[in-house]
Amino acid sequence: MAARVHCAQIWTTLRDAGRSRVGPLALVSCAALVACAALVACGGSSGNGAGKQEADGAVGSDDANTVAQDATADASGGAQDATASDAGAQGTGYIELITQIFPGHVAGTALAGFSPPATTDAGTACTTTLSMPPCTLSACPLNVTATTPPSPAGTVTVTGADFAISMTPGDSGVYELQHVGSVDAGRIFEPGAVLVASASGAVVPAFSGEQVVGPSDVVLTRPAIGPVDSGADSAPASGYTIDTSVDLQLTWTGGEAGTTAIVEFFSESATVQTVMECTFDATVHQATIPKEVIATFAGVANVEYVAGAFRFTSFQAGTFATTLEAFTAYEGPAAFF
Repeated sequence: MAARVHCAQIWTTLRDAGRSRVGPLALVSCAALVACAALVACGGSSGNGAGKQEADGAVGSDDANTVAQDATADASGGAQDATASDAGAQGTGYIELITQIFPGHVAGTALAGFSPPATTDAGTACTTTLSMPPCTLSACPLNVTATTPPSPAGTVTVTGADFAISMTPGDSGVYELQHVGSVDAGRIFEPGAVLVASASGAVVPAFSGEQVVGPSDVVLTRPAIGPVDSGADSAPASGYTIDTSVDLQLTWTGGEAGTTAIVEFFSESATVQTVMECTFDATVHQATIPKEVIATFAGVANVEYVAGAFRFTSFQAGTFATTLEAFTAYEGPAAFF
């Protein structure tokens, strides 16, 4: 099955665009999947030749955003299909619809990007520092620039959402992220919505009728949420306080078959972002994150969490292995001791 594409820093881009609370948020933008092209570490995956595939159960992570030119990649699970090599070099692509639920407001964003087969731009990929499935811990370089140009697919549209979605690449081939409505406009899609993506075609050939169903909310019930002073220059906000000396026990409500629950933590220095990501079958409603995975955040200021659910479909657009993903994410601060 084609791996979900996921490059570390969507949330940083959304923060810089004024969509999120404060602090070093997650998922560093993947620069039009430039650094992700043909990368195992960036989910540079191919379809299986049979067309669409939808995730079910826990999956290896890797997703992407084309807005900034800071290229980093989160190297977690998701093996490459053997058909990738059978079909020759593969490009990669993604279309992502995100509902972000912050303390105090809800926002929606649409993103898209396509990248040709390419070798890794030097110094842009993340390094996996610890792997304890279904969790990974990665170090991702910041402030690096990928140079491989993206491959546009023409105008990308999505129907079935709460807002009209139409994304057109600029002269460089990079798609600007699309905020829907105002900063507090609400969800971009409803749980159960059938989201249908099409593209008019360019370097990436035209496609239509690719579908994914919006996931229901997955809401953590353990650990308990409460006021958190994460060390940011702001008043405490609702979040999580976590003891790193013991395993982190999780429970949640929501989640149906074919949906993946995801928990992520992020921190940043001037040059490196530390990314922890764990994925679980959303229907099990409980899980454990080993203390060895969260220990790296002990005493670190300005840690952010993302917790929620996603569902994705994989398909081939010519030689471009592409994912269409719907993601509902709760986001806020986390403090570790």
